[in-house]
Amino acid sequence: MMLLGAALLAYLLGSIPFGLLLTRLAGLGVWLALAWPVGLAACATWLVVAALARYSSLASLIAIAIAPLYALVLADRERAALGALLAILIVLRHHENIRRLVSGREPKIGQRA
Repeated sequence: MMLLGAALLAYLLGSIPFGLLLTRLAGLGVWLALAWPVGLAACATWLVVAALARYSSLASLIAIAIAPLYALVLADRERAALGALLAILIVLRHHENIRRLVSGREPKIGQRA
């Protein structure tokens, strides 16, 4: 019976898409695959900015913008260059969030939109 319970628990835990959940929570899962120390530093940056400013979008933008600098220190120039390109694309993609942040209409973490 204990073996059956362990098998059921293992099945249930294996069916949870933790990679998707973590990238949704932290944003930027690519860095964890490219250079995990950079990914961890970017996640830590997100957490600090989100805790201080209470804006998820601001935390994401700052974390992705500073990630290439982390890559220069923790990885290599090639990954830093790739990260800079990625940061530019993400900032361009989040232009609506940036407009809401500047105008003061971006909802804070825990607020409804």
